[in-house]
Amino acid sequence: MLGKLQHIGILVKNMDTALEFYVKVLELPLRERRVLPNKTEIAFLPIGSTEIELVSPLEPPENEGLDHLAFLVDDLKGMSKKLGEAGLPVPSNVTLDCSKPTTLFIPGPNGFTFEITQLPGKCV
Repeated sequence: MLGKLQHIGILVKNMDTALEFYVKVLELPLRERRVLPNKTEIAFLPIGSTEIELVSPLEPPENEGLDHLAFLVDDLKGMSKKLGEAGLPVPSNVTLDCSKPTTLFIPGPNGFTFEITQLPGKCV
């Protein structure tokens, strides 16, 4: 039921230091860098058919490392139901808007979050 791994989110304390490593040392291209309304800074670095998303919150995290895995799915409601049946806390009512991506953030069993997105036009 899971589709493509869309991106891997990595929590970082300092965006400039992280980008120095990922762009200059690993030679990954920087596709986008921006600050979200909640003051969290994010940066996307394409690698193969997926991306790395660096996430730097306003309040520096205590630890750095894996924050979330983001997957594309064709049936968000079905995946939400399956994760709920496995004991994960999922919203009880998933509402899809077929004109834009719909995303759920679900805490996983290993301390990181699953970001699951259904793209527009894929309403089931």
